[in-house]
Amino acid sequence: MTTSSIHAGLPSGFDGPVLFPDGDQWLPRAALSDLPWRGPTSLLVMRPSGQSQYPVLRSAQSAAKAVLRGATRSRARVRVFKLASAATAHTSRHEVRDPVTFSLDRDRATRMRRRWSSEMGADEIYWFGIIGALSERKNIDLVASALAALDDPKLGLVLLGRASPNEDAIEAWTETLRASRVRYFRDSDQLPDDDFDAAVTALDCVVLAHSNEGPSGILGKAFAAGTRVVGAGALSLRRDARLAPSLVSWVPLTRPALIDALAKAAQAPGEQPVPPESHGFAQRLIEAIPPR
Repeated sequence: MTTSSIHAGLPSGFDGPVLFPDGDQWLPRAALSDLPWRGPTSLLVMRPSGQSQYPVLRSAQSAAKAVLRGATRSRARVRVFKLASAATAHTSRHEVRDPVTFSLDRDRATRMRRRWSSEMGADEIYWFGIIGALSERKNIDLVASALAALDDPKLGLVLLGRASPNEDAIEAWTETLRASRVRYFRDSDQLPDDDFDAAVTALDCVVLAHSNEGPSGILGKAFAAGTRVVGAGALSLRRDARLAPSLVSWVPLTRPALIDALAKAAQAPGEQPVPPESHGFAQRLIEAIPPR
């Protein structure tokens, strides 16, 4: 939804409270000029860090966003929050933790894992997984190549979710893996929420290899399931690894680093699930709306 369409949906002279759960696009306007309504406003910045692949530009973008948040907070009747990772133990007064909705169904997860293994004709497989929308952004080719280098029949990769742009891309990205002894399972169906959560629970390790900065919903689900995570690339994933080092590891987005990280993850002990926390998300934003 664009800012103009949001404005068009507000009555003329609207002076009630306004809450934007995705307030990134409104931040510059809120910092530099008056908003087109008179009511108290709360903005949640979903992507508080710069997104550029170039470190200098990314740092400049992050600094600019911080300045805009500070300028906006100085205005009357406007509050600005930034989204923090689900792995964050303590949030600052200007943060809200990424809400995690998660259903821990171990029976469903067991059935799903049994299906993967039975189709491979083996039982004792350590399953890595990449799930969700499977696009170039997730660096499947790099992860597949790293696993192929390990060439261990006791390791496997699960790819679950719709391909983008198409299945031909998936075939090309996993060519090196399919030529190795590593097990490979592919399901191209879009996962409903319960199956998505069961897949996160069934996996031994979720692999997040991308450069996009900001809290990861999949990491939040893995955190709730007690499923190990290997992160690579994004600095926000590196921060998550520092917050939860027993569950999350981080390496640069390179093949040698991933080879080492995946090998170490397969030898690491499991973790106990962490109950998800989502009820405080909306409550904190609503309570933060300034009084009229």
